[in-house]
Amino acid sequence: MLAPFLCDVPSKAILPWLDFFTQLMKLDVPEDLRSFTEDMDVIAERDKAIQWKIKGMAAKITYRIFSKYGNPAYQKDEYKKF
Repeated sequence: MLAPFLCDVPSKAILPWLDFFTQLMKLDVPEDLRSFTEDMDVIAERDKAIQWKIKGMAAKITYRIFSKYGNPAYQKDEYKKF
């Protein structure tokens, strides 16, 4: 269930958060972390980089918001205005 303070003024409550997560996903990643490689050791080391963890968490949160509240086909009537 959506928190009451998000239901009252949805555009003013949730949009700043979505903008914030979008900015996090658009952050630049250093070249050494995004160049192509097939070396599994290098890939495993890159997965530990904080830049990728930040982007991944922002993407997961954004996906969760849209999957729960963004699909009009699955919305309850009380969430239609959202």
